[in-house]
Amino acid sequence: MLDAVRYGVEAGVDPRLVLSVLMAEVANSEDWGFFERPLQRASVVADWLGIYGPLKSFVGNVTGFKDGEGSNPPSIGWGNIQKQTFENVKKNHPEALGVVGWTDLIGDNSLAIRVTAYALADNQALAERTAPASMRRTWTPEQVAAGIYNIGEDNYAAAVGRGGFGPVGSTYASTIGRYMQRSDALICGSGVYSC
Repeated sequence: MLDAVRYGVEAGVDPRLVLSVLMAEVANSEDWGFFERPLQRASVVADWLGIYGPLKSFVGNVTGFKDGEGSNPPSIGWGNIQKQTFENVKKNHPEALGVVGWTDLIGDNSLAIRVTAYALADNQALAERTAPASMRRTWTPEQVAAGIYNIGEDNYAAAVGRGGFGPVGSTYASTIGRYMQRSDALICGSGVYSC
């Protein structure tokens, strides 16, 4: 929680949003315990070899878990951060990330929280510039930023053209709205941050 506050303030985004997204992302990643880091490293290598997508599709077809998501690149770290998101944050905020690389997110929760905070700050700025009136009526700026975090900038651009997130982004934005209430109680209620 302290890293969410520290890096949220540093990035210029509400720490409650950072914690809310982490609640959603950590809840969505299965805790494999001892196997978590090796599995994340294996997904990076599989992607590098060009077999991650087909392998993910195969596992999804066999198990029914996340079936049809084989085209999504791997996400690593507590924020489930894809390489493109990491590279965008690093390009936009070189002072915050220095020489770290995307794979450094594996096992470095503090770094993952920092990248998540900066990505959310970038997304919120993007939303303030581009979100259509229909999105602004439905979602808070924080929820729009979180929706972009979940569906990615390319899918967000398509959503802007349609005037709404669609089912995946809408579900995520709603979830973040609920988690913001929990984050408020945790962060503001504890006195860690003045809201």
